[in-house]
Amino acid sequence: MKRLRIFCSALTVMCFLGTLANPILSVSAKTPVTNVSPVKTVTKQIGENYNVGQVYHGFKLIEDGKLKDYNAVGRIFEHVKSGARLVQFKNADPNKYFAVTFRTPTDDNTGKPHILEHSLLMGGSNKYPIKQLLTYFLNGSLANEMNGYTQADRTFYPFATVNEQEFNNLMDVYLDMVYNPRVQSLENIFKEEAWHHEITDPKNQIEDTGVVLNEMKGALGSPAQQLNIAINRSLLPNTTYNFVSGGDPKNITELSYKELVDYYKKYYSPSNSFIFIYGDTTLDDKLKHIDESFLNKVTKTTIDSKIVKQKPFTERKYSEAEYGIPKGQPTDNKDYLSLNFVTGDSSNIEELVSTQLFTQLVLNNENSILHKNLRDAGFKNISAFSNPGQAQSITTILASNTDRKQKELFEKIVMNSLKEISKQGIDKELVASTLSSYELSDKISKSYTKEAGMSLYSLASMGFAYDTNMLSPFKANDAIMEKLKNASKTRYFEKIIDDKFVNNKFSSLVTFKAVPGLNDKEKEAEVKKLADYKSSLSKESLNALIKSNVELKGWQSTPESPEVLAKIPLINVDTLTPKVTKTPLEIKRVNGVKMLFHPMSTNGTNNLSLYFDTTSVKQNQIPYIKLLSSLLGSMDTKTHTQDELTKLSSKYTNGLSTSAYAAPSINHKNTYTPTLQVSATSLNENAPNVTKLMLEVIKDTKINDKEKLKLIIDNTKANLDSSIANDPLKLALNKNSSNNSAYSAYMNNLAGIEYYNFISDLSKNFDKKYDELVKNLTEVSKTIFNKNNLTLSVTVEDNEFSKFQTNLTNIISNLPSDKLTTQNYKFNFSDKKEAYTIESPINYNIQSFNYKDLGYNVKGSLQVLSPLVNSFLWDTLRVKGGAYGAYLSADETGEMTIFTYRDPRIKESFQDIKTIPQFLENADKISPMQLNQYKLDALKSYYIPNSIYEKASESDMLYFSGVSDDYRQNCIDKILNTTSDDLKSYSEIFQDGLKENKITTIGNIKAIEANKELFDSIEPLVK
Repeated sequence: MKRLRIFCSALTVMCFLGTLANPILSVSAKTPVTNVSPVKTVTKQIGENYNVGQVYHGFKLIEDGKLKDYNAVGRIFEHVKSGARLVQFKNADPNKYFAVTFRTPTDDNTGKPHILEHSLLMGGSNKYPIKQLLTYFLNGSLANEMNGYTQADRTFYPFATVNEQEFNNLMDVYLDMVYNPRVQSLENIFKEEAWHHEITDPKNQIEDTGVVLNEMKGALGSPAQQLNIAINRSLLPNTTYNFVSGGDPKNITELSYKELVDYYKKYYSPSNSFIFIYGDTTLDDKLKHIDESFLNKVTKTTIDSKIVKQKPFTERKYSEAEYGIPKGQPTDNKDYLSLNFVTGDSSNIEELVSTQLFTQLVLNNENSILHKNLRDAGFKNISAFSNPGQAQSITTILASNTDRKQKELFEKIVMNSLKEISKQGIDKELVASTLSSYELSDKISKSYTKEAGMSLYSLASMGFAYDTNMLSPFKANDAIMEKLKNASKTRYFEKIIDDKFVNNKFSSLVTFKAVPGLNDKEKEAEVKKLADYKSSLSKESLNALIKSNVELKGWQSTPESPEVLAKIPLINVDTLTPKVTKTPLEIKRVNGVKMLFHPMSTNGTNNLSLYFDTTSVKQNQIPYIKLLSSLLGSMDTKTHTQDELTKLSSKYTNGLSTSAYAAPSINHKNTYTPTLQVSATSLNENAPNVTKLMLEVIKDTKINDKEKLKLIIDNTKANLDSSIANDPLKLALNKNSSNNSAYSAYMNNLAGIEYYNFISDLSKNFDKKYDELVKNLTEVSKTIFNKNNLTLSVTVEDNEFSKFQTNLTNIISNLPSDKLTTQNYKFNFSDKKEAYTIESPINYNIQSFNYKDLGYNVKGSLQVLSPLVNSFLWDTLRVKGGAYGAYLSADETGEMTIFTYRDPRIKESFQDIKTIPQFLENADKISPMQLNQYKLDALKSYYIPNSIYEKASESDMLYFSGVSDDYRQNCIDKILNTTSDDLKSYSEIFQDGLKENKITTIGNIKAIEANKELFDSIEPLVK
């Protein structure tokens, strides 16, 4: 069965931005490693055979069985003395995954679960009494997952690594963090991670700051997040889902340190915990260590953490909520209408799977009666989604960019359309093709990937959270598939319409209203509240507050002693012998066209990718490339309607994928390969139909369908607006580097701010620009889809390749082969310091330079430099400055980019960035342990496990970027040979580079205006 992903909930808070990894480098996961300070282990010599009812190191085996669909063994244990539960998912995946989980319901919006998660990860533990403890592993391990997640009803702490000894070390660290945290006795951890009143001078105003406070200002600055909260509140008012587990910034400052400690004591008991161990790893030694070190002195207690479910409604509920837009901005068509249904119970996996499939079949099907009727009534931006990651799953039908006054019409059309669909029946061919795609995706998903452990953990954790069997989801495949295969005969999906939607009173309609200036009003209220608070303080109280801030900063700035740091169990990089793992690649020719062939075992499936070089497209037409890629498969062709194309795509593939991008050169900022890619994965027997479908889409799409074209452009605009509101960091990074790099300037036109402006203009002036639009799209399409632009990529078993020859020849022979002229793009670079305002309470700050432009050659490895600088940025800008994240991105093209993320500051952050040279001046004094730590982080990206198709895709990108295996091995050698003196040499480079003052900020309007002297231009980003 396709793995059900549940971490799509708006209320899941992921608490780290991992160190930026190099996606084009990897090594074998079987490279042997040893450890400097290992956890004591005892391996079971007689093998991993267990008997139900027996006790192993204090753990009683409750259930043991083969999970044939996953080629795995599943086991459920309970620790007899403490009541802790443990699940082992034993298979051959070398990427071992661990998680420890607690049920953490909440009864307010102060963010207790989220703040506690931060405090445990960052505050240190009894065995590891170290500030910012997890950062030593984030910047010093081979782990490809290391994080904390706060969901609406549970909190979990996962990691994943390919290394057995590192797994044991991290397991010890994680369990000590959660069972024996220092936050119970150290209030400074609370002040740093949660919030505190900040003031260091009696003349200054008081400001509230803290890592979680600033993180949630950014997270809840998004209308999408606010709407999801409103939906949960409308349907589940008497449950934990009525509250924001991550914390509402308006309420976080109401939380006291004592309340946080009390919350920990209430829920963080082994009796309320669940441990998950996945992959190719021994178990007996782990059971022994967990028992002896953490559980055998704990007595089982009864903890009331049951996740209460909402009693179903007898009538639909109606509610309203508000979100802010800039003051003075018109409110026309800025509202949202959301019709929501409780459609599933967490204990019923079949319900969760079938509802997600139904959402795909009908609710998100642009060709369904539902969408057509809504469009005819003027609702243009329609979407749907389901959230299976909580006790009662919710399915939502959403109209965006609409008028709240139309709510009755919206509700009526949705309900009548669903009744009509149920009466007529869902197209049998559509059902069959959707199930075919589902089964293919399931077949592909069985390969081991970086996400495999978390995906399976997510299912098991639902059993823990909601008191059901934690292995039952992995045994449900056959029964569910049998029902789905007979869906058309049994009216399976039509019954879902009737039971879960038409006749379901457990529903709500939420009106989400745009209010100009709302965020400003809330900010003004916050400022006044703090000013009033300061006025209420006596001189002695104010001085005491200032003193507490000085003490906090002193504590934060005090370095850990060598004796304490020696407790950190890091593996020793000197014992590693990493070698590049080579993905099979044979370069062939098919009818004169280059082909990248990857002969690998693909379990009866294949992947075909068509890479079209787009350098023949005129410069002023670059944005049309991206738009064209989004039209392919989404519009009628000369042969099939878009509805028919969807059925064919689902029948023969797991989805026809189209994308436009540029593959950057590895060592020059102005060299890149712009590409439009069309690809699909299919069963081998379906390959002829897939190539026929691809050819039809690229040659015969009717791009002059005015109504459909308008709809796609408007939806694209809405999606881009939502993306900007959620996280504009990528746009900020691209805009900053586009002032100095041809590659980035190209990407700015293709997918950055220039593309956003292009789409905004088309959406606003569509009728006026329609003829010009079609003319350009037609010209661009004819230019791109040419035999002379094509490079093929095929991934399949070697003995299956001969069957592909005819299919590939068919594509090539049907493409024109006109001579094309390669364009010489010339971009205008600027030294302007730019700021873009958005409706957000926080900021994203970027500063960059290019060391090659300054004439420097670098020593050592940039991949070792990055974690060194990141450790400084984390301490300076996150811990002390309150930004959620701050990082350096460095590459061989010479680009050095420093950025802050969800940052309450602007000027002060740029000032902190300018202190990097002073920090690097002392890099030669870092300890051998620190250098070892940073080298481990640099090697991390070489140990990321990939699936077969991920390996093939990565190999293709390496080819287009001009990266050889020798180059990759040389990068590894540089890492291993980097010295502290090499790192110190970067001080001068940063000193010169930062003088250029190349800065870009996207963020809060008032914050930018208050720092306007920093910028040459300020303009609103959203048009």
